[in-house]
This record gives sequence, structure tokens and C-alpha cells, in this order.
Amino acid sequence: MTTPWGLFLLFLNLAFLFSAAIPTKNNTENQATVYIINALPPNSGSMQVSCSLANTSGVNHNLLVSEEYRWNVEAKRLYECLASRDVSGRYYFRYFNAYQPPRDKDHDKIFWLVTRDGFYLSWDKVKWVRKAEWDSE
Repeated sequence: MTTPWGLFLLFLNLAFLFSAAIPTKNNTENQATVYIINALPPNSGSMQVSCSLANTSGVNHNLLVSEEYRWNVEAKRLYECLASRDVSGRYYFRYFNAYQPPRDKDHDKIFWLVTRDGFYLSWDKVKWVRKAEWDSE
């Protein structure tokens, strides 16, 4: 005859086995990675980038030429960036949507190539489309 304690242990073991057999949702399933690549010409100095969820403050990153900044984003949220640089005392800047769900939802990697003439978007690092130009004061 089985004791209540034995039944409890049997139930606990079965619960553990069933929970281990059920696949859990992968956290990366609802994430994407955004890459911002500084492709300015050599000797251009650095570029500052600050990215965050829409309407929140971000952390500043200083990117030297050929450096990249990357981070994981939640696939259902809008992420905005501000890129800026100083060229001989003239300030250049651009706000852009680094991750925009309607545009990027089917891609797990989003690449931004920042050049002298603008901001290029790609999902495969092969085909690039210019999405924005620098603004200046």
C-alpha cells in the first residue's frame, strides 16, 4: 500500500518529467539584433550613437571608423537612434528608426551602414538601401 508521502513524491516526479518534456518558448524568438556600422571615411574621427526604445533616453556610444555597435531588441517595439558627428566645427546629426516592427519584423538581423552620404539599411549585408541623409546645423 502506498503512503500519502509516496503518492506526493510520485506526483512530484511526474510533474517534473512532464514539465521537462514540454518545449519552452525560446526568448530569442521574439528578438532581433540591430547593428550600426561606422563606415565613414578613414580619418573622419568618431561618430556618437544613442539608441533606445521610443520616447526613452539612451546610452551614448562612441564609434570609431569601422567599429560597430549592436544590441538585441524586442521584435514588437520601436527603437530610435540619434547619430551625430562633428566635422571641422560643423555638427551633423540624424534621428532614425533603427528597428521598426512593420518594416523589420521578418528579419532577425538589421544592419545600418553609416557613410558620409547617409544611412543605409540591409537585412543581409549584401543589398543596401539608403534610408536617410545627414542633417546639419
